[in-house]
Amino acid sequence: MRECSIPRFKPCARGRLPGTSQMDQKPSGTGYAIWLMPGGQTKRHLTQRIHALSRRFSSPRFEPHVTLISGITRPEQEALSQSAALARRLQPFKIRLAQVGFLDEYFRCLFLRVIPTDALRGAHQMAREVFGLTRQPAYMPHLSLLYGKLSMDTKKRFALRPSIDASFQVSRIHLYSVDGPPANWQPAGTFSLRQLPRHLLESVAVKQRLRSETPSKRLE
Repeated sequence: MRECSIPRFKPCARGRLPGTSQMDQKPSGTGYAIWLMPGGQTKRHLTQRIHALSRRFSSPRFEPHVTLISGITRPEQEALSQSAALARRLQPFKIRLAQVGFLDEYFRCLFLRVIPTDALRGAHQMAREVFGLTRQPAYMPHLSLLYGKLSMDTKKRFALRPSIDASFQVSRIHLYSVDGPPANWQPAGTFSLRQLPRHLLESVAVKQRLRSETPSKRLE
């Protein structure tokens, strides 16, 4: 796993940047979601940054994660069964983090963009099919750093920070209950992705590379 370099957010004298607004609006989640979660040093660094921002802006704390799919409203046992089915259809893949981004949304106030690789897009599409959520909005993978409301100027300051050179391997998916505010969110189940034998993995890699090549390259 590559060592990550997560931007450090220095506290200001009064614990809040000028131009911030109060975090009094606290929307709630609904149902279940599938999370992709880092481990090891990457998780520790990201957790430290999320907690630092939480202290600075009096915002909720949460586990570092990339949401693969949300809006799962099935009963828990059915959601668990479908999560296990999804895990059996996915192979391990890598998440690559990029620059800081922001939107005018509570749950995407500040985040790290995630590079939408073919493997990640494929996993999201598979999740849509397994959970029957084919009409969801376009997928924008990201790893949240802060939930809440900040002024546009404050968010732009964070977005000017250097891109992130970090990645983590996804070998499991996590079903989380996201009903209510973030303080109430709880893990419901963890499922390991299927591991193909090495010779099959190499065969799959060759086929993917050939499909990505243009006809002119294959003729050379």
